[in-house]
Amino acid sequence: MSAHRDQMRATANTKRIVPRNIATLIAQAMRLLVVEAAAARAHRGVKRAARQLETDYNPCVLIGERIRAIREGKNLSQGDVEKRSGLLRVYVSRIENCHTEPSVETLEKIARALDVRLYQLFYEGEERPEVPRHLKRTRAEEAGMTRNEVRFWKKLRHLLARMRESDRRLLLYMAQKMAGR
Repeated sequence: MSAHRDQMRATANTKRIVPRNIATLIAQAMRLLVVEAAAARAHRGVKRAARQLETDYNPCVLIGERIRAIREGKNLSQGDVEKRSGLLRVYVSRIENCHTEPSVETLEKIARALDVRLYQLFYEGEERPEVPRHLKRTRAEEAGMTRNEVRFWKKLRHLLARMRESDRRLLLYMAQKMAGR
């Protein structure tokens, strides 16, 4: 047990920097203070930059600023929005100042009160934003049909439109009989 303690003391002594005189000790302390001060300044700068990024790209801040800009652009007060939406003025203020994250229902109420479409709270352009191509769905995709099925139904619809009413009834009767087999 004592051998282990002696080994730990020896390891601790080799890691320790032993100054030769008091001037060396002061120089080392000064270097350490300068390094620590520089690290603290850098840390504050990083924290400040992180706060700025958080503010710039926080959806809550963007929505709040957008609501305020639309409201002020229409010369409406928060009280006017309160009357039109049924939301409390202080709640509208909390949303605009990003103290509260509004739900979708609340955003819908605010959009109605401001007489704008909901997407305009998120988008600054005059026209509707274009839906990304990968999100666009055709009617066939919504119905779960393949291209061949779509082609078949288009052709059938075209041919049925050219037929007389009595022939369509006959075709329907035949299809029902064939399906019943």
